[in-house]
Amino acid sequence: MEMRVVLRRILERTEVLPAKQDPDKVEFRAITLAPRDGVLVIQPRPPVLSERGGSTGAQPLATPV
Repeated sequence: MEMRVVLRRILERTEVLPAKQDPDKVEFRAITLAPRDGVLVIQPRPPVLSERGGSTGAQPLATPV
């Protein structure tokens, strides 16, 4: 999957907040700007269930015995 699809699915179901208020330093990566050292976020509550009934909509590959 493309990363934007993955991020969209995650952000549709949950809220994320920055772990710190100070802006992060940025750098050029190809033609985009990105955080130099990544960004930490806080997820204050569990994700909302999807319309399919699961938190991700994914089906398990096997059932534990």
